[in-house]
Amino acid sequence: MEKQKVDFSSVKKLIVKVVSSNVTIMGSDPLETYISYTGRQPDLELKDDVLTITLKENNLFNVFDFGFKSSNGEIIIAAPYELMELSLNGVSSDVEVKTIKVNNLSLRTVSGDLSIDDVYSKQCQIKTVSGDVTISSSRLEKAVFTSVSGDLLVKGLNCDNYEWILSTASGDLTVETAGIPDLRLSMRTASGDLTTNIGYTREGRDYIFGDGKMKITVSSASGDVCIKSTNRAERTENIEKKILKLVASGKLSYEQAKQILDELI
Repeated sequence: MEKQKVDFSSVKKLIVKVVSSNVTIMGSDPLETYISYTGRQPDLELKDDVLTITLKENNLFNVFDFGFKSSNGEIIIAAPYELMELSLNGVSSDVEVKTIKVNNLSLRTVSGDLSIDDVYSKQCQIKTVSGDVTISSSRLEKAVFTSVSGDLLVKGLNCDNYEWILSTASGDLTVETAGIPDLRLSMRTASGDLTTNIGYTREGRDYIFGDGKMKITVSSASGDVCIKSTNRAERTENIEKKILKLVASGKLSYEQAKQILDELI
């Protein structure tokens, strides 16, 4: 990959526009910020305190060729750990955002999956057409999710005084937690169902888990909701399976795997 150092010292807002290219945006030391890429070189424009990074397909007809996603390359953006605002528009692109803190986060994708890992945001807006969204170990205080058919998977939900609104035509919501979440779930669905292995109480159309500290409102035509708590035994078993796969693929030695498992138990 080609690598280019980028000065973010005066940047408060980052705008990323990609077509037919996969993109990763990750937090980095402010002195070690850069972009790396394969394929075409991205265009960078710094105006006042706004940095715009653009990478587009030469032939837009290729993006929607018979509904298959084509990739024009890959771009990795190492931005400062903290930003005031981050906005991304992706078409036919898989997007990953991780280890970053941003006051205002806006992500819009068409025909691409979206992954959010270890992200903190006060205001978050996510819009997708057909891609799936996975959120892991992130704290999104106020979030609005809008999707046509993509599913939303939330892992390691940290329940606080947060408020999420999810609107989808047919996508499902799956929330995985350790223990009982403090969650108030309000469902406004025509035919969607709730499945859970956690006890709850009812207040009208709301399902109350724990003390109901966090509020999630789901509006959907047919999407289902699953709230699942994994106990320690289940989590340990899943980790063990992943470690064994790493050993089988040669990425971990037997001694390393044994040490990890001993510490886990």
